[in-house]
Amino acid sequence: MYLLIGGLVTLFGFGVLYVLVDRLHVDKNLAFFIQTVINLEILFVLYNWHVWGHRISTSTKKSVGKRWAKFHIARAVAMISGQVMFFALSLKIYYLLANAAVVVFVTLINYSLSDKFVFLDENEEPLKR
Repeated sequence: MYLLIGGLVTLFGFGVLYVLVDRLHVDKNLAFFIQTVINLEILFVLYNWHVWGHRISTSTKKSVGKRWAKFHIARAVAMISGQVMFFALSLKIYYLLANAAVVVFVTLINYSLSDKFVFLDENEEPLKR
């Protein structure tokens, strides 16, 4: 489910990036940042309820703000890494190919952090699973 949701949101992100760069003539690095922020908010909602929702006990369903904050901290690490990688790659290859490479790299980081840090029940110990 993680890859399905992530894949659909990624395709949506490619569309956003394409429209911003090729149709609206936004700088490709700024467009990549905008696309990333949009995707992050969509992903949090879908992952919170459809991917890791079964892990979250009734008592912690109310702590969505805490998960949201942890999600964004984890994604900031991946986003900064991805932005640097995108900048470097896009100097040498077509920006949409650079985006594809960054997506693969960031997917691996994000899944690990989501599984072991963000979407844990309060009774689970972070990074110990």
